Formats: sequence, structure tokens, C-alpha cells
Amino acid sequence: MNKKTVFILLVVLAILAAVGRSILIRNSTPAGGDIMGSPLFTDFPANDIASVVIERPDDSVALVKDESGWIVESRFGYPADFSKLTDLIRKLKETKVGRKFPATESIKKRLSLAPPDYEKTDESEKATRVLMKDKKGTVLVDILLGVTRKPEEKGIADSQFVMPGSGPDIYLVDQVFTPFAVGASAWLKKSPVKVAEADIRKITCTGPDGTVRYIFERPEKGKAFELTSPPAKRAVEASSLNRLVGALTGLEIQDVADPATPPESLSQGISPRLDYTLFNGITYHVYPGLTCSPGLPCHLRLQVDFTPPADRTTSKEGGEASKKDKERAAEKIDGAPAAEAASLNARLSPWFFVVPQWQHEAFFTTLGHMLEEEKKS
Repeated sequence: MNKKTVFILLVVLAILAAVGRSILIRNSTPAGGDIMGSPLFTDFPANDIASVVIERPDDSVALVKDESGWIVESRFGYPADFSKLTDLIRKLKETKVGRKFPATESIKKRLSLAPPDYEKTDESEKATRVLMKDKKGTVLVDILLGVTRKPEEKGIADSQFVMPGSGPDIYLVDQVFTPFAVGASAWLKKSPVKVAEADIRKITCTGPDGTVRYIFERPEKGKAFELTSPPAKRAVEASSLNRLVGALTGLEIQDVADPATPPESLSQGISPRLDYTLFNGITYHVYPGLTCSPGLPCHLRLQVDFTPPADRTTSKEGGEASKKDKERAAEKIDGAPAAEAASLNARLSPWFFVVPQWQHEAFFTTLGHMLEEEKKS
């Protein structure tokens, strides 16, 4: 056998080995799955994953990694909940086998392991499919998630039946993937802003016509909010003020609407505006739209800008600073907060957020709803 023939044989063997490995990966065949307690996947390709599709019988979710990070493609490219995604990948990587047995049609239906797009079976017999690919579109993981199992002495499921996309075996594994078999809205990054209550200096509510409806302000950091406008005969309810402050700091969205189609409640400049101004000069503008109801989604929009704080433009002696001192102060403070505000605005302003009704109502648009009831004499 000459050198040329040996070389050709080696090339052929290398190609066959690569094809074999590709088939194993494509079919998500657990190499170590024959032994109880062994990993379901060996050499799990976590770092190569560039897209994840979670297909359920009634819908599907597409998560894609782009230059900005992970996004929910089926929600207009809104940022995905990265911690939820990494939790799914970690669980798949750490999953261990408890049992293994051949997959028959009747067993697959009984354990809800029929493919989600299989038409010749009931919805309750269908699985959730998790499909992971690399940036070239090569399938890295294809697995069907079936029913969970509860131990007799416990009321909480601690294992689940799964099957590689093309079979031929079913595995009972030590992880539960039910929290990941959810719709697109559950995969969104739910907290769009990160603001501490102590950093808020001022809250202003303005009507669509530009009329200021109320102003709450802290005289200095660490002090309580005070109603500075308008004067009120009745006291402000502490619980209402706490709700107003927490409306921004604890904001969690339910969903996002199509950015190309503004909701009617936020179009044509008919929404009131709440301005949350921080001590560093960053202001969050919240447009809560009009009132909503259980049958009508509650929308709001966020914008962010920056204004140099007035108290930074005074002299060390406490008097009015000179023009040169103000310019020097602006040079020192405008850079980072101004850049942060611009970045936040670019990230937040395109979106129309859907929020729960109770959260929407916490953005009080009238002062009267925040005042204590008049005491009856």
C-alpha cells in the first residue's frame, strides 16, 4: 500500500468519524446514559450554543444570541432573561440518568413524549421540544420533555421522562424542566430598570397639557419625600407614597407590545408623565398611558435623559458658583451619568411595556388618590 492510498484512507476515516459525531450530537444521544447515575450528555456543548427553540404543542419560543446578547426573537428582539436561559443550559449539562428503556408509540403517548408537531395524537400526549443550535445552524441538542414524576412520599416532582429527538430510548432523569416549558413572555427580561429608592431625589407628575399635577421632593439624600406642590389640606398616605416610589424601583413587566404599532393609550400625546429624577441628574420619564382594565392590557413607556444637578453648581463656600466653576463641575459630572442616560434611553425608549394592572395603578397620575380620606366630624 503506497503513501497516497494510506493518506486517502486516513482522510476517509476522519470524515466518517466527523459524520458519526455529528449524527450523535444531532440526535442528542446520551453517550453515558447506559449506566444509572451517568450524565445524560457527555461533552455538553454549552459554549457553542447560539440559538434555542422551545417548541410546545400550542406555540414556540425562539431565543437567539446576537451582538447585544440573548434576545427573544418571537418578541420583537426584546432582551431575554439570561439567568433563566443559563439555568436551563446548566440543568441539561448536569442531568443524570435514573432509568432507560425502549420507546414504543404507546409509552411515548402515556409519558407525553410524542413530538409537539405530531398531529395524530391528543395535545396531552405531546412533549415540549428543546432544540439548540450553533451559529452555523448545526443541531447540538434535540430533546423531548415529557411528564414529571412525584415520589410517593413527596408532593413535588423530582424527576422527569425525556427522550432524544429521534429516540430510540426514553430516560428518567434527576432534573425537572417544567419551568422552562413556557411561552415567549416568560422568557423576557422582566426588570427593565435598576434604580434604588435612596437615589430618587424628585418625583413630578405632569398632565398631557403640561400642567404639573404634583411634586414630591427630598431636601437632601437620606431624607424623606415631601410634597412641595401643590399645597394640600389632607395628609399624603404613607402607603401610597411608598407605592409611587416602588412603582419604578420594583418595575416588572409582563410582556412587550409590537414597537412598530404604538398602543392607542400611548399615542397622540394623551398620556400623563411621571418624572423620577435621581440625585446624579438622570431622569426616568414614565408614560403610563390611560387607565386600563382586566380586559385591556396596561401599557407604559420609558424614556431617560440627563440634566446636571443644580446643587453641583454652587461654590465650596455655599454661594453661587462662578461661570468657570460651573463649567469645571459640569466637566466632572456630566460624562458618566450623561452617557449612562443616553445608553438607557437607547435601550428602553423603543419599547411599549405591558404591566400588571396593580403596577400600572401605582404610577399615580392624580394627587387626590394619594391623600388620606377626610375625617368625618
